[in-house]
Amino acid sequence: NTIIEFTEMGSGIKIAMRDLEIRGAGNILGAEQHGHMDKIGYELYSKLLKEELSGTEEKMPDLDVRISAYIPEKYIENNTSKMSVYKEIAEMVSFADELEIKNYLTETYGAIPKETLNLIDVCIVKRLAMKVNAKKITVSEKNVSITFEDFKIFGSKNMQNAMDEFSDRVRISMAIEPTLEFLKQGESNRDMLGLMREFLTFATKS
Repeated sequence: NTIIEFTEMGSGIKIAMRDLEIRGAGNILGAEQHGHMDKIGYELYSKLLKEELSGTEEKMPDLDVRISAYIPEKYIENNTSKMSVYKEIAEMVSFADELEIKNYLTETYGAIPKETLNLIDVCIVKRLAMKVNAKKITVSEKNVSITFEDFKIFGSKNMQNAMDEFSDRVRISMAIEPTLEFLKQGESNRDMLGLMREFLTFATKS
């Protein structure tokens, strides 16, 4: 169960999150991170806060991504600095933003841990998926796929071009919902997330 309490504190909002469990999300939030807002990630915190203040919900795809994606405590020990980095990662809108964040992290804290690189890729994939109205992103041992709201997306010229470009790795499934399935060839979940990112980058070219 998830219990979220919003309590006004002057001009700010205090958010207490207890007993947090994200079922089916694998280890996307990192290991042993229940109950600590700074550990569940700024993106979730920011989303909840925005919804509470505005009364509206930002439409974004559900994520079922089975990789570790977070900022390790030993990499950024100061919670304020860590939250600031989570914020910057969550708000990336371009590859230039990604390069800037990576340069900042490397110069300030040293080599970027794989978990944080994963987090950056997850956020990039999510943003790209929003551009094609994806409903769900799945990266697991048995299923790597993007599910869409309707079939119209397959009529997009960019999507057709992307499917042609990746024809040996992607196939359409319409058994239940319109879905693109990515074929595994022995790669890790991390590698498959990278493949999905490449595909979505191609599919969202302007």
